[in-house]
Amino acid sequence: MATPYQYVVTALAPTAVTHAAVCDFTGERNLVLGRCTRFQVYALTKSSLRLEADLPVFGRLAVLRPYRPRRSDRDWVVIVTERLQFAVIAYDEATRQIVTKASGSCADKIGRLTDNGLHAEVDPTCRVLAMHAYDGLLKVVPLSEGGTRFGTAFNMRLDELQLVAMCFLHVDPKDPITLLVLFEDTRHARHLRSYTVDLEMRDLKRSTWDFPVQATASKIEALPLPRGGALIFSDTSITCHIDGKRSYSTTTSGAAVKAVGRIDEDGSRYLVGDCDGRLFVLSIDTEGTIDLDMIGHVSQPAVTFFTQSSLSYLDNGFVFVGSVFGDAQLIRLTAEPDASGEFVDVIEDIPQIGPITDMAIIKPQDRCGQSRLITCSGTFADGSLRTICNGIGVEAYSSLPVRGLVALFSVRSADATYLVQSFVSETRVVRASLVSPTSLEFAEIENREASPFLTEPTLYCGNMRDDRIVQCTTSSVRVVGGSTWQPCGDDGRMRDGMDADITICHAKASLDTIILALNDNTLARLSVGKDGSIVEHASRPESREISCLDVDDEFQLVATASWSSSCVSLLSLPDLETVDQASLPYLARSISIVRFGPARAPIFVLCGLGDGSVVTFSVDKGSRLSAPTRVIIGTHPVSLTPFTSHGTKQVFVSCDRPTLISAPSSGAGGDLAVISVNLKDVTCMAPLEGEPGFPEACVVLGSPSDVTIGALDAVQRWHIRKVPLRQQPRRIAHHPPSHTLLVLTLAVMDEANIERDEEPPEQCYIKLYDDQTFEELQSVPLLPFECGSAVAQMTLDGLDVFIVGTAFEMPDEDESSAGRLMAYRIDSERRRLQLDTQKRVNGGVYAVEPFSGGVLGTINNKICLFRRAAELADDDDGDAGIRAFAIECSHIGQVFSTHLKACGDLFIVGDLMKSVTLMAYDSSVPALRELARDASQNWVVCLQVLDDSTYIVANNSHNLMTLARNVQAIEDDQRAQLDVVGRFHLGQFVNSIRRGSLIVDQDLDVCPQFLFGTISGMIGVTASLSESQYALLNRVEASLRGLIGGLGGFKHEFGRAFQNVEGYSDVIPSHNYVDGDLIEMFLDLDPALQQKVAGDVGVARDDLHRQIERLSRIH
Repeated sequence: MATPYQYVVTALAPTAVTHAAVCDFTGERNLVLGRCTRFQVYALTKSSLRLEADLPVFGRLAVLRPYRPRRSDRDWVVIVTERLQFAVIAYDEATRQIVTKASGSCADKIGRLTDNGLHAEVDPTCRVLAMHAYDGLLKVVPLSEGGTRFGTAFNMRLDELQLVAMCFLHVDPKDPITLLVLFEDTRHARHLRSYTVDLEMRDLKRSTWDFPVQATASKIEALPLPRGGALIFSDTSITCHIDGKRSYSTTTSGAAVKAVGRIDEDGSRYLVGDCDGRLFVLSIDTEGTIDLDMIGHVSQPAVTFFTQSSLSYLDNGFVFVGSVFGDAQLIRLTAEPDASGEFVDVIEDIPQIGPITDMAIIKPQDRCGQSRLITCSGTFADGSLRTICNGIGVEAYSSLPVRGLVALFSVRSADATYLVQSFVSETRVVRASLVSPTSLEFAEIENREASPFLTEPTLYCGNMRDDRIVQCTTSSVRVVGGSTWQPCGDDGRMRDGMDADITICHAKASLDTIILALNDNTLARLSVGKDGSIVEHASRPESREISCLDVDDEFQLVATASWSSSCVSLLSLPDLETVDQASLPYLARSISIVRFGPARAPIFVLCGLGDGSVVTFSVDKGSRLSAPTRVIIGTHPVSLTPFTSHGTKQVFVSCDRPTLISAPSSGAGGDLAVISVNLKDVTCMAPLEGEPGFPEACVVLGSPSDVTIGALDAVQRWHIRKVPLRQQPRRIAHHPPSHTLLVLTLAVMDEANIERDEEPPEQCYIKLYDDQTFEELQSVPLLPFECGSAVAQMTLDGLDVFIVGTAFEMPDEDESSAGRLMAYRIDSERRRLQLDTQKRVNGGVYAVEPFSGGVLGTINNKICLFRRAAELADDDDGDAGIRAFAIECSHIGQVFSTHLKACGDLFIVGDLMKSVTLMAYDSSVPALRELARDASQNWVVCLQVLDDSTYIVANNSHNLMTLARNVQAIEDDQRAQLDVVGRFHLGQFVNSIRRGSLIVDQDLDVCPQFLFGTISGMIGVTASLSESQYALLNRVEASLRGLIGGLGGFKHEFGRAFQNVEGYSDVIPSHNYVDGDLIEMFLDLDPALQQKVAGDVGVARDDLHRQIERLSRIH
């Protein structure tokens, strides 16, 4: 049995904001965010947030708490992970790095981990750091020298077992340290109690606070001096306790308070957000009297301030609103109300695509170009579909309707920038002027009598030396002045006495050299004299008609391709002699000679073919062409335009799927990077370069219907489009022939319906959407209390159908006792759904999968194979005319099965308790038989099939596992086991794994196999490695661990180690997995450190750099 090796890497980092705090971390006002496994620092600009630092954390963040050491002008930050590692980090101004001041573990060998989450607080007087991780125990770290030195940690006994929240009261440094705890007793009543912390005796002593609070109290906030005391927040009230005796309360809106943020340093005002999305200002006077005023709404109700959300007041009225279940926002509080009476102005919506409950990959219909990922994201009213693709974006400045455009050229004179537009029978020239940093103004040149060439189409137009512009038409070559657009020298004819039947087919120029291809199969070389005259130097007959050409004076090369034969020729200058030839798989329509990078970088010849692909050749020192590399871009003919963007040479590929080709970002090696541009159908392109202040990377893009002026992004990034549903999407499936998406959604009913006992609080729907426009085509409501739980697209008895599984979730049932299995026929022309087959079952249908011509489904603890029956369904099963599903065979042996994946005649079942079972279908009986199972207990949350005997599994402890069956084993017992052959702690809860990729097809050493989506909004990629690749990358990983220190001193090997039940089970080192996030950090190291890593693994630095750079392209 071959061991499967997996490469796991983050494609899109987590977007959920799990923690947020405002502090002076770098010496200025900072917003510090925790995004599950990442630590970010932002600075506030005039109207936006600027990212200052973004670092990975080798662990899942559980606590992020800033504090200000005494006599320090900067804040330090305490972070604690779910594996009970803690650290204190600070910003070092001298090195401009984040450094670790202290680190350790608050784990104990005995004790029960708390069910209410970890808590960590620093005494405001900087005398103690306290952490609560185990019921009845408080881990205490003494602090000295104003909170900058850390003593030995020890435990204190805490009588309260069910601690809900805790904080330290603000007291005078001479007074005892006072800890305030909110806890729940055995009768589910909640109380507030205070303790003084005796560090010498290592004991907690009861203090003056001890009284009951509301049963829904969930948050406490200590008030700064001189007020002192604390705020207690519950669902119906906010209470201010001054000294444990005096208290003042105010009634809330009735919705649970989910976020609190302090506005003023003295604690006189707080921002409060409830679960209905309302925003309040809480004011506290010096006596403790409180007042609550609503100032507006933020985002959608029941979303923004859901569990673990945050409110962070930055400065000058700016507030950051973070959430794990909806988009984050940057808002500004205004002094005057708007038209709706609110004091809230939304400045920016920051996309948050978590939690991802399901995904679908939409491949291009022609199987070429880049795929799109559609995710089911968000919860409740903020639910949405997100369409995600990776590539270069274009910031559009303006768009003009222009039809019939054939070609675009950009030229520059001493005082202006011009855009030359070529049409079938004319040429238009417009002057571009800068109006603002993101706005251009165009004025057309109308002097057609003085410039007669404007009445002809232009084949080529470009800059020459000495502020002159060459323009080639089908009948002439002219050199014009950049300021006047009048011919220089002679009348611009190519040569005297040119036969009227001879026309120019193609033209290119470089510096002073012009190359023409004529319709008599002649290739001519011309040059421009100092007086602007055109001189012919050489010509040569061609045996075939030329389809495209390019010239480069610097390299002294000409490249041509012909219509009648699929080949490319490389010619030398100045004699136009053939140097080398190479065959092409299809006719070339465009060709370019390009050098990506510095003078020593290799030269490339790129050929854009008529079938939508690009073939690249590298040129050696002897001007010989290398073996070709082909990349399929689209399906339409390709046009290539070299240009410089953000200081790097690139080639824009114009076709139905626009693309950029450039050197690798690292600049190492000879491989080219192919990056999609997130546009549709670009026929021609021209870069627009102007005077200082012109937008960087400004381009003009022509399409069949318009011309767009905009700027290209500097780097490849994810582009996310939100399609609001106002309902929570739960499952999704795609039907390519009809271009439709079926989505199972859940809508929360309004309060009026909820108050009526006979109405369910939720309503679920089956919705059909267009996969391009996301227009809702059809909506089918499910029955009361019926929830959509599974969906798949398949062909059933020759019909294209969507299979839908449901479960009735009754309020008085812990486990669903009824459900339905339905098949909806797809009308591709009308794009409508029609119920074709259904069956009621005794349990919820939680997974469905096409299998052996039928439908495989899990019903609670039962696996059933359904067939479409010939007879109509009974009245109990459905409406008249609807066929029924018949159960052919079934198998009982699970606890609660939620996942299915088929592979040929085999399938695997994921269970909440019994991990994974491999089963087979025996058609002779018929029966479903168990072949092998994983003997360990895992709560499976997602799974996929790698091959017939290998499977990848995610469990609820944020791990990935690889299971394999040894089919060659001699013993039956060995063949009946699924062995765990790979373990890896991902640190993310995976909800969906889909086979596919979002990258443009390239010749890569490692091809991505799966995309996975998580609750935190992370999107990851897995790929299989060969044994040699794994051996090399495993050595690289080991070397990098010694060079790259984790944030807070957390060890990478511990952060990736497998642990099934955190805090209880054994920690097993990761094996047969490679952490791509760590591997690709190699690309950011300086050359000396790269050389050290290469020396450790015994590979040349350039070779190692090239291999890792190619790996980075899989996402």
